Amino acid sequence: MSKKYTSEEYIPVEVWGKDHWSTLAYIDALMVDHKGKFEMKGDARMRSNRRHFRLMPTPNGVTMSPEHGSRLLDGSIVAGHDDWCCVQDFANAGLLNRTPEQLEPGVVFKLSTKGNELVERLRVHKKNGGTFSNFKV
Repeated sequence: MSKKYTSEEYIPVEVWGKDHWSTLAYIDALMVDHKGKFEMKGDARMRSNRRHFRLMPTPNGVTMSPEHGSRLLDGSIVAGHDDWCCVQDFANAGLLNRTPEQLEPGVVFKLSTKGNELVERLRVHKKNGGTFSNFKV
């Protein structure tokens, strides 16, 4: 039985699943077009139904439905864990040049050396027919 995580804690890289990896790959793709940088801002292409809910208020005050949390490697879902929680997890894992506490709207960040190495491993995994849901570190 695996540990049950909450959206209020950092999730370790060893248990990341499809949502973490697809978000990291998406951010990396944007960085390719923006000289290796990514700005924390409202991005309508982040995963649907989970668009940066901590950055945009919702009419009914509900940030996101529990079933829209992040999926982990074991298939479990972390309720309330959105794309920006994933970005904070990236920072906590040392994949970015910022700490989780430094991430807020308007902040520009880059991948660290460790982040670039991991993204390259993810690319190779995908090129060889792997999926985001079965990538492991």
